[in-house]
Amino acid sequence: MKLLMLDGSEKNDSFSGRVNNAVVEVLRGKKTSVTNIILNEHDIKGCVGCLGCFFKTPGVCRFKDLIQELPRIYVESDIAVLITRVTFGGFSSILAKAYDRLIIQLESHLFEVSSGVMRRQKRYKQSYPSLLAIGLEEEASGENRDIFKALVQKNVFEHLRSHKHKTLFFPKQTPVLEMRQKIDHALIKIKG
Repeated sequence: MKLLMLDGSEKNDSFSGRVNNAVVEVLRGKKTSVTNIILNEHDIKGCVGCLGCFFKTPGVCRFKDLIQELPRIYVESDIAVLITRVTFGGFSSILAKAYDRLIIQLESHLFEVSSGVMRRQKRYKQSYPSLLAIGLEEEASGENRDIFKALVQKNVFEHLRSHKHKTLFFPKQTPVLEMRQKIDHALIKIKG
């Protein structure tokens, strides 16, 4: 099994580091290849909306950085894990920047209708990975959780095309053992 982990934490975020380590610990000893990308360690440019990845160089962004290679890594993975602070119900700024560029490279400029909704067609034929979104919180917030779950659900349907997905939330005081148990259970559930 191949797992892609995109850690959207800010620099020196020890809480995110604990969650990242918990995922790695859960996978230790299992036949899993992990690509662990800590986004803040890379100079990632934001999308400028030039549409070059649609028309000029289909599926390839003009910026020569990590995100240019990410679509290949993503579609070759069985599971993608997103780790992010829940920021007003959304992704952290660095994960949002990387995500915006990833999804545009995963989609074609052609449209389809699915479940009565128009969306862009997938660029690649293979199945896209299952998704585990892990939202990190200073403290539990029902409203932020609802918004975050809706954001993940909409992106799974419209862009990521994950056949299975799960969303977890960890408030800052969550013990590491509890994190590992919940992560292990979620990975088993979406791996199927």
